[in-house]
Amino acid sequence: MLLNLVVNARQATGPSGQVRIDVERCDNGVLLKVSDDGRGMTEAVRQRAQEPFFTARAGGTGLGLAIVSTVVARGGGRMHIESSPGEGTCFHIRLPLR
Repeated sequence: MLLNLVVNARQATGPSGQVRIDVERCDNGVLLKVSDDGRGMTEAVRQRAQEPFFTARAGGTGLGLAIVSTVVARGGGRMHIESSPGEGTCFHIRLPLR
């Protein structure tokens, strides 16, 4: 899950782009954030980003974020995407402690 998010973030940034990973304990779980300062997503792309076989990237399969979303849900978590064109993307993943 984390590897997929980091690879996607790296692909969205240029050679001098930055990818950041933050983890913090919150409530009864953990909040994982993977953010980048890359090209970002339009609202239409953001809304569909977790759908299987949907991709906005040439050569993409559209499976990575769908798999991440499924893994998070099966673990009892939630994923939220914040993104704006030209301003990057941040994936917020909340997972319960077990």
